[in-house]
Amino acid sequence: MLADRVPSWDGTPIDADVHLPPTGDGPWPTVVWLHGFGDGKEVVEVQAAGYAARGYAALSLSARGFARSCGEPASRTPDCARGWMHIADQRFEVRDVQHLLGLLADQGITIPDRIGATGSSYAGIQALQLGFLKDRIRLPDGSFAPWRSPAGKAMRVAGVAPQLAWSDMVAAVYPNGDFGQATTRTSTATRRRPGFRLQSFYDLIRNGAQFLNLLPSPGADPTIEFQRWLALTGDDLTTPAGRTALDELYEYRSALAIPGTPAPLMLVQGWTDNATPAAHALVVYRTLRARDPDAKVWMTLADFGHWRAMNKRRTNLNVGDRNIAFFDHFLRGRRDFFPPGQVTVYRSDCTRKRSDGPAIRAASFNALIRSTVSVADRGPAGTVTSEGGLASVAKRVDPVTSRLHCPTIPARSEPNTASLDLTVTRPFTYLGQGVIRARVRGTGGPRAQVVARLWHIERGRQRLLDRSVTRIDLPRRGAVRIELNGNAVRLRRGEHVRLQLLGRDAPTYEAPDQRFRIAVSDLELELPARERPGTGALAVRRPG
Repeated sequence: MLADRVPSWDGTPIDADVHLPPTGDGPWPTVVWLHGFGDGKEVVEVQAAGYAARGYAALSLSARGFARSCGEPASRTPDCARGWMHIADQRFEVRDVQHLLGLLADQGITIPDRIGATGSSYAGIQALQLGFLKDRIRLPDGSFAPWRSPAGKAMRVAGVAPQLAWSDMVAAVYPNGDFGQATTRTSTATRRRPGFRLQSFYDLIRNGAQFLNLLPSPGADPTIEFQRWLALTGDDLTTPAGRTALDELYEYRSALAIPGTPAPLMLVQGWTDNATPAAHALVVYRTLRARDPDAKVWMTLADFGHWRAMNKRRTNLNVGDRNIAFFDHFLRGRRDFFPPGQVTVYRSDCTRKRSDGPAIRAASFNALIRSTVSVADRGPAGTVTSEGGLASVAKRVDPVTSRLHCPTIPARSEPNTASLDLTVTRPFTYLGQGVIRARVRGTGGPRAQVVARLWHIERGRQRLLDRSVTRIDLPRRGAVRIELNGNAVRLRRGEHVRLQLLGRDAPTYEAPDQRFRIAVSDLELELPARERPGTGALAVRRPG
């Protein structure tokens, strides 16, 4: 019933359930199960009940503006007057979660400093921000304050397990291919130099929000003008209004914008997830480890997540078991846990097997990588133009419109591209984020798009292994560096790989709105490898 909803800190009614352990009187360690975009609390009820059966109090709620928390038209009572969604804003959705947890602490249900949070995608974004806030709240004016329950109890997150979360909303909406490179800075650079909108994914969200969520009328609330923000063009982003929008996206919806040391983190991200690629978890992991080599952060990377990930059952179960062990340790003081920094990786292989095979574990992400397989081809590689390659290929490998896990298409050359064809002469496991280097001579723009695709070619058909999008400002003459999103895949002797650069990959990435032409030469590819130096090798494959 609508009357059962709980008023949040500003009076917005939140539809929430609390699952209690079958025995005991509390208080209990508490885990919050959050839901994905377009959903409500019902989609995580089973998971929440499962945690309750293990001795946790489990909170599930529909985020403001979703489902019966003012999202469904029938739920929009007068106290929903300003209950619209704010897209995982620390000042609103995240604070709602903190307020409900404070109420549970005051009722003797929640232990105030034994709190965890988890969930995937939109839920993971909020969980990650809860971890970075830890014992603080974010006020509407953007300032921080100690997190206290309504009765004044000091509240604190003990650990979070965010899955498929963005680290930085600007990098998520306007990826630029470079936010994961540095280990000694956060991704603030994306605000100053956004890339190209992840078009098909955010068009899906923008269109769905019109029917699934409560949205403010245009101009009613400058803190959430989501529809207008997603319609900003490259030129718009350079205006004062565009810069203000980027500041809103970054400051209040990005975990890495929150200062301080977070609660322990169990990061879970997908190699094959085009919406929130592995680079988002890697930049959080690297940033925290650069600040403190003993930072309490762990990471699991697998063929997991949004389209085009396969989400194999056994791997998903392994991820779930690891998260339970994490919460048992940090919320209940049970079990020894792995040393800080440990990383678990599963390969992606595009088969229908239940599992991605045995896990690969190492004490750190750097320890996973034992060598680099490099190859270079001097001379002209082709010309990249704003017209791009074949539209049919771009549509086929767009994860949203195709909804295919591992699409294969006839292997073909495409116009307006630069490419490098390779043969695996000694087998190896590509593990991490590949790096492309080249020399360019570009005119036009001044804002040019360069998309990198890495293909696997077998029996006349090609399958996408990796990709990324990068912005290059023109005119430009000289060396460029492009980083791929990342993957973990076994490359066998005799198999063929193609590196391709092109200037348009719509609908996955927003089409460039300016004409340009970039001559590419001296292409180099470096792939981090699991095997020892000298084990793997690539060779240039000549026509004929």
